[in-house]
Amino acid sequence: MNKFEKLNQIFQKTRNQIILGILLLLILTTVVSFNLPLAQAAPGINKQINYQGKMSTASGATVTNASWSFRFRIYDASSNGSLLWTERWNSTTTPVTTINGVFSVALGSLGQADSLDSINWNSDSLYLQID
Repeated sequence: MNKFEKLNQIFQKTRNQIILGILLLLILTTVVSFNLPLAQAAPGINKQINYQGKMSTASGATVTNASWSFRFRIYDASSNGSLLWTERWNSTTTPVTTINGVFSVALGSLGQADSLDSINWNSDSLYLQID
């Protein structure tokens, strides 16, 4: 066997070892990736909705600074929908205060019987009604 044939054998052997190493690396990566746990939401995520609005009179004037009663509801349709959630803010016990007509509330923070957890947030049809 001449030098050229020996070099060719060494080259083929090395190439086969490299290909085998790459295949083993791919198999190992695939096995490891299947054993990784799926990502899950942390249990400490805020389950409230921050909502801010501005109140005005029918003529468009800003309302006076005061405490107000509100009722927030979520429906599954814009009209004749099913009521999915409701929360009442009372002007004496859980007031919504306006400053220059602007108010801000954390919906779901009152701990009432209806929970925002029961709503399917993957729906494209959710409507908030404010009274």
